[in-house]
Amino acid sequence: MLILHLSDIHFRKNGGRYQDRTPNHHLRNELVRDIEAMQGKIGTNPDVILISGDIAFAGDKDEYEFATKWAGRAVQED
Repeated sequence: MLILHLSDIHFRKNGGRYQDRTPNHHLRNELVRDIEAMQGKIGTNPDVILISGDIAFAGDKDEYEFATKWAGRAVQED
């Protein structure tokens, strides 16, 4: 089983709606690039994505929903 472990991705809402323009935005983009590079190197997608630490900045439902969508896009099926 191949596990992708991410930590402290800190999604947050700005101005009452979700916008991924937080201080960590560029780091999440780099994560996606790293994931894509590793998928190319090992030739497969992870079986499981484990996210620990702070996922949502304020614990808002929209922040968690967006994080879930982001994780699904970060590891796309070929």
